[in-house]
Amino acid sequence: MDNKLRDFIVVLLANFFFFLNFSQLILLPKFIVHMGQDPVEIGLVMGIFNLAVIVALPIVGVISGKICRKYLFIAGAFVMGITTFAFVYIDNMGLSVYLLRILQGVSFSFAFGVSGVMVFDVVKGPDRNRFLGILTVSNITTHAIGPAIGEYAIASFGFDAYFVSASFFGILSTLIGVFLPRVRTQRPHHRILFRPMFPFVVASVILGGVFGATVIFLPPYLMDKGILNSTPFFISFVCGALMVWAFLYKVFGRIESATTWLITIVMMILLPLVAYSIKTLVSLIPLSLLFGIGYGYIYPTLNAATMEAYPSMKGMANAMFVWSFNMGMAFVSLAFGGISTIYGYGPAFIMLGIIGIFMVVLIRYFNRRIK
Repeated sequence: MDNKLRDFIVVLLANFFFFLNFSQLILLPKFIVHMGQDPVEIGLVMGIFNLAVIVALPIVGVISGKICRKYLFIAGAFVMGITTFAFVYIDNMGLSVYLLRILQGVSFSFAFGVSGVMVFDVVKGPDRNRFLGILTVSNITTHAIGPAIGEYAIASFGFDAYFVSASFFGILSTLIGVFLPRVRTQRPHHRILFRPMFPFVVASVILGGVFGATVIFLPPYLMDKGILNSTPFFISFVCGALMVWAFLYKVFGRIESATTWLITIVMMILLPLVAYSIKTLVSLIPLSLLFGIGYGYIYPTLNAATMEAYPSMKGMANAMFVWSFNMGMAFVSLAFGGISTIYGYGPAFIMLGIIGIFMVVLIRYFNRRIK
């Protein structure tokens, strides 16, 4: 096994277990409902995490060019694991919940803010996009495994077991992080100009908003519809993303990039647009599959294009991409919580799908950028 592949596998494993911790927290809205709160509270608790990411990521982008990214990842994974365990001691929706979510947002920034860059550090040449796609699919896979473990823990042993199991994966990620490669970082040679970055930022904001609000609010929405276990959504979503990198990516490669961009956007926004009609698993599963295909293609492709646009400052460019993504998750989730409380989940999901349509206007620009 060559050094490149070995280093990539360590990055992949450390990131995989970190995301198992993070993905279980997708079910946190169920805990909030269990505490007797409404969708507004769900939006606030989940949104403050993303606000913390928004504040912390620019700092990570700066220091990732000065401090070994290995140590940033280890710090992030450790804090995520410890703060997740701390939820065992939460018995009311007080200030402590928001403080823990803020710390989790900062820890997420440290770990995930550098994981994609570490792939670019250890993989050179044309393989970079493929390996970044594998990393993204690995992350998405945890969105099926993590919630499935969480659902089982909650149903069988209660919320304390749910938080303990999620915390375990964060600590395991920390231990694997010790074996991450040390890569000498380079000081940036020029600053990132915002005007060329603007289309990337807009696309990332919209993508984060559509993805975040769908994943956060679909489980409680399904509970209202009598579908108490949201695992089929996450499994179908992940299967769709796996299909992209198993065989659909080659198919998409034969299609003009603007057409592929349009097809995958439509696939992704179809679920929120028609979520109001979901009454059984028969209608949920195919929509979730298409949602996964769309997201599985758009996210890594857009992420790679952002870093390739600024090769001498890929750490900052990656941080900017993740920052924009979380900006969308934060504000759209907060807005979704308010809208769904006033008008119901159905109209809120339709508005979410309409927001996703705006990604179509970026096709002309990304046709020259996305490979």
